Formats: sequence, C-alpha cells, structure tokens
Amino acid sequence: MFTDPEKNLEQFDLQKGMRVADFGSGSGFYATTAARLVGDKGKVFAVDIQKDLLTRLKKDAAAKKLLNIEIIWGDLEKAGGAKLKDGSVDRAIISNLLFQIGEKENLVKEAARALKPIGPIPSAVLVRKKKTFLAKPRRKRCLKPPVLFWNERLPPALIIMV
Repeated sequence: MFTDPEKNLEQFDLQKGMRVADFGSGSGFYATTAARLVGDKGKVFAVDIQKDLLTRLKKDAAAKKLLNIEIIWGDLEKAGGAKLKDGSVDRAIISNLLFQIGEKENLVKEAARALKPIGPIPSAVLVRKKKTFLAKPRRKRCLKPPVLFWNERLPPALIIMV
C-alpha cells in the first residue's frame, strides 16, 4: 500500500454522520477506513471506473459489515462522472489516482462540484511521500480555476494523496 489510510484520514477531521466521496476508490483502502470513521449515520461513496475492483470492495465491505458504503461505477475524467449531486459530500478523497488520470483538471473539477460549499475559500491537503503540504496559492489573482486553497480556520475538504 502506498499510503496509510488511518494516519492520513486523521488530519481530515471526519465526523460521525458525514458524507465522503472516495474518488478512484479501487479495492477500498480509504473507503473502508472512512466508513468506520463516519459511522452508521454517515455515508461513503466509492467511485471507480474499474468494475472488478468495485465488486471486490462491495464483498469486502459486506464481510466487514460496513453498510454505509455505496458503490458507484463512474468516469471521473468527465463532468458528472462521479454520479453525485452537486454539493452533496462533506469531504472528497483522491488517493494514488493522479498518475492514472489524463484529465487531472477535470478530476479536480468533479471533486469540487461534488463538495458542499464550505465558505469563500475551500481547503485542501496534499500528501506526498509521507510529507503533508497545505495547498496555498502564491498569487491568488493569477490562478485559473479550479484552484485549491488552504484556510487554517477550516478543516480540509479535499485530500489528495500522491
């Protein structure tokens, strides 16, 4: 495994009852961990384009009695590809996926679309090679959307592990 879901999700401030999207969930390392953290009243949407991995995740979740994981087959490189409503999730996870995606900007737009509005400045955490970086713009006005900002007053809404 490339990253440690428990350790990375600690900084993500997941609360009971939250709705979380795991983009590129694969066989569910992050989805199952998030499902435990959000509890029975929360929901995890595991989105992937690989049906065989989603089948494996569905079986694993059932064996672990994690009934709060919803399996979604979707193409995250397309607008609406996650098949989630606009503003429907509290947090979005993108882990070990960027190297497989050709349209990275579309992926981030799709995550931003699915996230609930959390204020004027969304926030993000980028985890790379066991170090955590807070996504901060150098010059706000020069950046094109989608831009991920960090705001120390808000918990991260999007976590990207590369």
